[in-house]
Amino acid sequence: MLSAKQVLKKPKATFQEWRQTFEEQYTLFMQGRNENDRSIYHEYYQYYYRALVKKAPEHPLLYALFCMYGAVHTFYKLSAQLQAQQLSTNIEESFVYSHVYKITNEIYATADSLKQTKYDGDALSIIEDSIPYIRELLHKDMPLQYERIEIYRVIWQKVFTLEKWRKTEESELKAKHVSFINNTALSYLLFLQEKDGEAKERLSDETLQMIPYLIPWLNDLLHEKETDRFAQWGSYIMAYIGDYVRTVPTTYQGSRNMVSMIVNLFQHYKDLTNDQTLYTEALQTLLPYSFIEYSDFLYASDQLKKWVELQVLLQYDSIKYDEQTIEALKQKDEKLVIPLYHQMISKLIYEKKKSSYQEAYIYLQELKRLYLQMNRSLLWEHYMEELAIKTKKQRAFQQLLEKGDLLNV
Repeated sequence: MLSAKQVLKKPKATFQEWRQTFEEQYTLFMQGRNENDRSIYHEYYQYYYRALVKKAPEHPLLYALFCMYGAVHTFYKLSAQLQAQQLSTNIEESFVYSHVYKITNEIYATADSLKQTKYDGDALSIIEDSIPYIRELLHKDMPLQYERIEIYRVIWQKVFTLEKWRKTEESELKAKHVSFINNTALSYLLFLQEKDGEAKERLSDETLQMIPYLIPWLNDLLHEKETDRFAQWGSYIMAYIGDYVRTVPTTYQGSRNMVSMIVNLFQHYKDLTNDQTLYTEALQTLLPYSFIEYSDFLYASDQLKKWVELQVLLQYDSIKYDEQTIEALKQKDEKLVIPLYHQMISKLIYEKKKSSYQEAYIYLQELKRLYLQMNRSLLWEHYMEELAIKTKKQRAFQQLLEKGDLLNV
């Protein structure tokens, strides 16, 4: 009976055995494949990772860990392939990134399923043995830097949760050669341990470059409703985000996308706390890229005078204002529409079309009524004299002025 129990005893699972399985499966995967074929990036997820999943243990906890490490191993192999091929940015965006995201999403999903798990036995020893393997994500010469830092961040946030692991990793990183990616990881470990002051000191020389990496940290604080810490970190990055969106992204759309993420963060904080201070400051700091959000905020909060000033300041295409908006301004204070009428008239005249002249003429009549109502007839006369001079070569518009009563008070 003792002999039978020994035979039936399940062998202990180890991380080294898992890595050996990953490598053996990779050797099988690469047989008959051309490393220079760009379609191989699709196959890393479709065929290699999915084949690994079939090798996972049945035990639910070990299954999730095996899948997470298998996805990390797949990411390592794809990164090495990418480094060897040295593809252009356009080709990477066309052939590679969508498949990278499939792999990283698997890592994030399995890590999330392990959140708040208490480890013991095989799982505990596997995780402890795997920590140096995950640290390899910080190798400075590998491609996909942002994705590597995010994978490292998610695993340390959701899986490597014991305080002793984080303290040991902090010591390991402090002993390593300083690099941007190493410093970012170290700052995040300090952040996880709520050593916010020390984390900020580590970031101080590279904060501008760090902005995209900090956004998920702030998201996590909001998710955990740590609003006091968010306020401190939000104020910290506020000093840098204006310069970041103006200098780092290479396109307007790139800046807009980043601004949208940042604004959403501060809006979420506003909704949680009913404190508009940081949100308003972010909207103002990020102009002109935050124009849409700031304009909507001012209008919705009935700050119509500031709303009009913003439209005029940034020369928004005021022809697009609908009648409902104009009427709302008039009900608040008719004088608010005067700057908008001036803008609309200028843009319509600039179009140099008979229909736009007619429309401008209608706005001019309304503008005249408002000036006279305010007892500002002299200002109206000066405005019309200048307008007549500026448009003297636009005969069709001049005829409208002559036929109407606009030149006479």
